[in-house]
Amino acid sequence: MTARLLRVGRLLFMGTVLPECAAVGSSGLVQIEARYPGIDKPVIAAISIVSSKVSCLVKDDAGIDLSTLKNSVDGYVSFIVDAIGFARGCGYTAVVESVTDLETGELFVFGADVTALGRVAEDSAVSEDKLIDIAGSSAELQRALADLRQAVLEPGDTAFHCYRAIESLRHHWAEGPTGSQSEGRQWALMAKALRSDVSVTKLIKTWSKSQRHGKPVAMTGDERERILILAWQVVHRYSLLLAGDKTQLPPELGVLTA
Repeated sequence: MTARLLRVGRLLFMGTVLPECAAVGSSGLVQIEARYPGIDKPVIAAISIVSSKVSCLVKDDAGIDLSTLKNSVDGYVSFIVDAIGFARGCGYTAVVESVTDLETGELFVFGADVTALGRVAEDSAVSEDKLIDIAGSSAELQRALADLRQAVLEPGDTAFHCYRAIESLRHHWAEGPTGSQSEGRQWALMAKALRSDVSVTKLIKTWSKSQRHGKPVAMTGDERERILILAWQVVHRYSLLLAGDKTQLPPELGVLTA
């Protein structure tokens, strides 16, 4: 994506409500006015859902970066779909798939990835097949992977899912040679085994606190990306531990810091 693309003006986001066979629709146009910290001009969004197809026309005169704007649109569409699902006693998922700059006609299709995470994944020393193998015998890793999936899919709860992912891993150290370990001891043993500085867990926990207690918290695209990368790296180190002798990481791996 070029720097000039999709910066200021009218943007049309398109998406789908899943399962498509449900033919979900809103009764009319839903209009939202959103304000961002430090920005005077509001962002105006007009959302329509017809036969499980989503359109969201956004007027952005402030030049919000696309990553942050897309996360916001995900949230707008999701709460509408959640309300419809609640009223019907159903569970639906909304996926924002593309955005078109209506002034230039340029189209950008979103993938299932977070670009920065792709780079982290490329550096992984654990293959997909090996990860599947070790996850099959680790309930803690299974839970962590599930939460990281949701962290990618739910921008508004990214920090919550990232923190719960690494919290799942600490249960690996729940039992010690002399019996059950305290929660604090579990965190300490995990940090030592994974060579993860306390600053990593502290940063993710700080961001997650409001989300864990149901309070909305605004995150920019860059802030969200940082939390995702740290959580990915912690889980990657845990998978490396399980793939090895389960007691220590490769000696060339340094200390992970925030």
